Amino acid sequence: MYAIRSLLLDGLNATGNIATAAGSTASSAAGGGGAVALTDTRQPCGAALFVTSSQLSANVAAGGGSGGALAADGSRTHQQLLLVNSTLGSNQADQGGAVAVVRNASLALSGCRLQVRGEGWGRCDVQACCSLQVVQCYVARGLWVCL
Repeated sequence: MYAIRSLLLDGLNATGNIATAAGSTASSAAGGGGAVALTDTRQPCGAALFVTSSQLSANVAAGGGSGGALAADGSRTHQQLLLVNSTLGSNQADQGGAVAVVRNASLALSGCRLQVRGEGWGRCDVQACCSLQVVQCYVARGLWVCL
């Protein structure tokens, strides 16, 4: 069996998705990564997700979840998110309305636009991560970083 360690999403249009807790169908159960979640990867070297020229909008991490559009949780192994020339607009989550990156994970943004719907903890929630790089991006209403 061959396992994928990295994935490129180019020109992705993910709109109106709702992430709930694993195994739940209730929209009130906490979930993360309304459009894409990179979690619990059992690869020895972790996994990487590259998102380019994409639009992720109106996605929701339900029930107090994190990462309205994207979430990476490096609890088990290192996770990497790289976003280039992409827009994350009107996504919603209690923590990280656009993106949430926690524990042993890294986030790099280049030429991106991040906006959220609602209040939450900000556009990008980064907690105890390996690295954060932001180059020529527009982040509406603040960036929440807790290292």
